[in-house]
Amino acid sequence: MNKVLAACGLTAAIAAALLAVTAAPANAEFTTAPATFDTAPAQIPVAPSDDPAPIPAVPAATTARDLLAGAGLVVPAADPYYKNCTEARDAGAAPIRKGEPGYRPALDRDNDGIACE
Repeated sequence: MNKVLAACGLTAAIAAALLAVTAAPANAEFTTAPATFDTAPAQIPVAPSDDPAPIPAVPAATTARDLLAGAGLVVPAADPYYKNCTEARDAGAAPIRKGEPGYRPALDRDNDGIACE
């Protein structure tokens, strides 16, 4: 019994107290006085509500790029695509290192991470 109590984290004294509380007869009657209140419950003050500023409507034709244009943010352009290394050289982009815009494995013949060398 003590091993079971110890496994549950209980001592013999706590277990005895629990048994004494729960061993009351099932038909025991308990009476309590009805609750009475001498005063009305306190009123909870309500803070005056400030109406939030209206949300401006955005025209349906407006794109995200248009909204960001005046905010001083840079919207990245799509990576350039070079059909071949001649096209990359003509654009002044060669050599193109891995991770740079326009790099793709098809332009890197020796697979060293540098295309159009």
